[in-house]
Amino acid sequence: DGRVNMLSIPRDSWVNLPKAGWGKINGANVHGGPELLMRAVQDLTGLPVDGYALLSLNAVPALTDAAGGVTVDVGQAMKYDDNAGKLHIDLKPGRQRLSGEQMVGFLRFRHDNLGDIGRIARQQQFVGALGAQVRSPLNVWRLPLMVAAVDRNMKSNLTRAQVAALMGAGLSGVKIKTHQVPGTFGYRGAASVWEVDRAALGALRADVARLEASR
Repeated sequence: DGRVNMLSIPRDSWVNLPKAGWGKINGANVHGGPELLMRAVQDLTGLPVDGYALLSLNAVPALTDAAGGVTVDVGQAMKYDDNAGKLHIDLKPGRQRLSGEQMVGFLRFRHDNLGDIGRIARQQQFVGALGAQVRSPLNVWRLPLMVAAVDRNMKSNLTRAQVAALMGAGLSGVKIKTHQVPGTFGYRGAASVWEVDRAALGALRADVARLEASR
């Protein structure tokens, strides 16, 4: 019906991984591959998971460049160099069109007080900006290039036809409402984690379900 509710899960969310025990949810793929990751997300959210799409680090720059760059608001100066990880970020604040390489820095920057939570906000901003940009009639011709960029940098149990259909729908008029798994910063031993507020998560699910049912 042209609407999508997107729920972002902080990668440090503390969960009980099936057959692996308590740990951060970003360890699910390491311990049991996409199947365990799907199970972990399903157990956390209570929502059925129908499929997965794992994107490589090359997906963001390839997709951004295929879109002709993406315009976002850089909320603060971002400067960071990681020679070992080959990550170099040097962005000035303000609204600007970023190239693929610049967008990687924008999305991966974590060196502020918000850490991964700030990254989620920027990821959601990127998705919204990308969708709005491609919906312009002047940019429709870029859609096949974007589908190809994602396809060659993705591992998924979806078929190519499904991926193309989803991207086509998502970038041609779908209204995206973003949400985040609620919680607070905490520690488990020396590890910094995201303590999920499961009551608030349940309330969020209920609120979204009521809103959708009323339409």
